[in-house]
Amino acid sequence: MSFKKTVNALENTRSATNCFSDTDFAAPAFRCVQAGICPDGVKFIFYSDANKKLFACTENKIYYYDGSEFIFKYPVKTGTPFAFEDVADGMPRTVIISGSTEVSFSFTTFRTDTLPFTLNCGVSHCGRLFGAFGYYIRWTGKDGHSDWTEGIDKSGYLALDPSRGRVLDLAVFSGRLVAVREYGLTVLSMYGSPENFSVDITDTDCDRVFKNTARTVGGKLMFCTESGAKCFDGNGIKAVTTRNEIVSPTCAVEYGGKYFVACNGGIVCVDGERDCFIQTEADAMCAAGGVYFCSGGKIYKLEEGGEFHIESGRLDFGTVRSKTVTKIEVFGKADISISNGTFTRIFPNAAGVIRPKMRGINFIVEADGDSRVDRIDVTAEVTDAV
Repeated sequence: MSFKKTVNALENTRSATNCFSDTDFAAPAFRCVQAGICPDGVKFIFYSDANKKLFACTENKIYYYDGSEFIFKYPVKTGTPFAFEDVADGMPRTVIISGSTEVSFSFTTFRTDTLPFTLNCGVSHCGRLFGAFGYYIRWTGKDGHSDWTEGIDKSGYLALDPSRGRVLDLAVFSGRLVAVREYGLTVLSMYGSPENFSVDITDTDCDRVFKNTARTVGGKLMFCTESGAKCFDGNGIKAVTTRNEIVSPTCAVEYGGKYFVACNGGIVCVDGERDCFIQTEADAMCAAGGVYFCSGGKIYKLEEGGEFHIESGRLDFGTVRSKTVTKIEVFGKADISISNGTFTRIFPNAAGVIRPKMRGINFIVEADGDSRVDRIDVTAEVTDAV
């Protein structure tokens, strides 16, 4: 006596590369297309709408992209670079701050200044620049993002309680300023004049946070900690469940309502309740009509499509008895392989029904393709005997 049982390999996916895999379909997500050459050691890139240029920072140099190559412009002191845009003297400009060096760009005009202190992150908010270093948050005066003149209604600073650690990043979320810190978030109300600035009381402690991962995505502030992705909705911090583990993230970007984070030898893209792993190294990322990233002296753009790879978990069809896989039905087209742990059979460009006729106890099915696959049904005949 025997019986047949069919399982959908996509419902038992163990790992997937470049693929948003749901329970009833798999489709390629992105491909990496080289867009140019960049300097070695890039740790920050920023696209300026004001100047329509892409800027890159290495450990101590700033470059801009002229459409074909990155051109060295200014040396800077070693620091953690960040950038923002504003209007000065009626002209839009891009400002990059690295350590205590401020470099501003306005079309063809370049200017460099030295700040009276070091900043490792910052953001434009309510007509002022807010920057941070250590436990201190500093802000410019009402006369612009470069106005560091001290006074009651001018520039100033706030020393935060050290319980949540140093400030890693600053973000504007739901009209408020959020200090992303080593062990949580501090929400600040920074409106009007400095005498009205205040720190909100929030229960926003968490495990250790990674710098450069905080981005506003779909009405929430997303960031990464040692235990994975998190989101802040204005009331509290919640875990974001991802199939792909996010290990040692280095930078992140939001584009098209999706959260892209560079980590553990690739980029994880989180799209609502789905996520996919893109196997590529990324040293720095930015959004500029798409997601761009630097890697190994080259700059790439993520574009839709490419090829995916899926590997199922072990398929035992609900029994430890010996069985024979008699049929695999592919709803779409892909290269299919099936292994019983000893032997592997490969079926290139499989579509419709293929017949492996492979005997074993556990099986692993793998699929490689460049177009949507709706199901991969695997049928086994199980011997129902002692």
